[in-house]
Amino acid sequence: MTSRNRSQSLRRNFYAALTDVVGWTAGSRFFAPDTVLQELLTHVTASKLVIGLSAAAPPAFMNLTSFLVAPRVERLRRAKPYVMLIATVERAILFLLVPLMLLVAPRHPQALAVLLPLVLVAFYLVLGCSVPAYTVLIAKTIPARQRGALYGYGGALGQGLSLGSGLLIPLILRSSAPWGGFPNGFATCFLIGWALLTLSYLPLGWMREPSLEPTATTARLRDYLAEVIKTFRADRAYQYYMAASILYPFAAMPVLFYVTYSLQRLGGTVGESGIFTVLVALGAIGGFVWGILADRWDNRLVLRVGVTLLGVSSLAAIWAPSRPVLWALVVLSALANRGVELAGFNILMEFAPPARVPRYYAIAAFITFWPRLIAPALGGWIADLWGFSALFLAAGAAALLTERLLHRMRDPRSSSAAA
Repeated sequence: MTSRNRSQSLRRNFYAALTDVVGWTAGSRFFAPDTVLQELLTHVTASKLVIGLSAAAPPAFMNLTSFLVAPRVERLRRAKPYVMLIATVERAILFLLVPLMLLVAPRHPQALAVLLPLVLVAFYLVLGCSVPAYTVLIAKTIPARQRGALYGYGGALGQGLSLGSGLLIPLILRSSAPWGGFPNGFATCFLIGWALLTLSYLPLGWMREPSLEPTATTARLRDYLAEVIKTFRADRAYQYYMAASILYPFAAMPVLFYVTYSLQRLGGTVGESGIFTVLVALGAIGGFVWGILADRWDNRLVLRVGVTLLGVSSLAAIWAPSRPVLWALVVLSALANRGVELAGFNILMEFAPPARVPRYYAIAAFITFWPRLIAPALGGWIADLWGFSALFLAAGAAALLTERLLHRMRDPRSSSAAA
């Protein structure tokens, strides 16, 4: 391939991936656990434990299938066809949220606390099947020092669109029109989110992906697990990263309850999730700064700063006397979360060459499955038993410990450069 053709392929791949990032970021805000789903569940229960489990626990299940499919992904010469197939199934499952709200919610609203998480669990189980292959696709087609820009600028553009979404959501949920209110307004939100996610993933099919020889030595899960354990034991930096990843869901617990806190303690009103969508978007737009830092320095720096800011926002929330103060902390926590998400995803592609990325992702998925599942329940249990202040304090302590582990971790980019 000539240098000109290579440059054209890089641009084509970058903009196709960018479209997907923008669409995913904007579309997912219409069924986000930290905003819309929280407000929806406050219509059917006052229990923070139920809200945490129903809205925020399902994403953990994608870790389970990510681990299970990793051996197969490592044996693929090309990841794109697999990614496109699974993405189509994901969108089909997600669409079920619309008839769920239209047909079940009007007559059996309390059943939503059961049926909603079941649909979300199915969605995230299928999503988990695609994530290892997606990381391979990105690792093969986007250079390491362009990935920060991809997710930084893509996330910022998506969150910019989410500003408009945040203004639209209250109008939908407060409207007395047939497409508004409860439950039809939530069905409208889910339909808009589904449409954005469906349209935005199609350009991935235009990416030019080189073929690679498979590196997996076995397709048997038991043997593959032995190989994974051997890989994990040999990488000290990755061990520190995994320890930090185990703690991080507990540091992020308050994010899952800020809307509930506002509605139940600070006088929040109908459509509060729309306000919080705007706030989250404002904070996450700063993701382009994280992308620049990650590309010019390293992802470890971004992780440390993001976790520190998250801990500060949690501890400050203990003394939040009003909604405007809480809003400022939501912006700060969204900025912090965006940095951790961006750097955490990118750093997994730097611990290993592209063909072995699924293995490192599989380790991360397997180890963090239970923390991501337990953290929402623990947060709700703490809030129910001892109040929101205890929840914020526990999360702040977890953030401090997470930062200390990241401080001791050597950045994989500097390690590979030295090698």
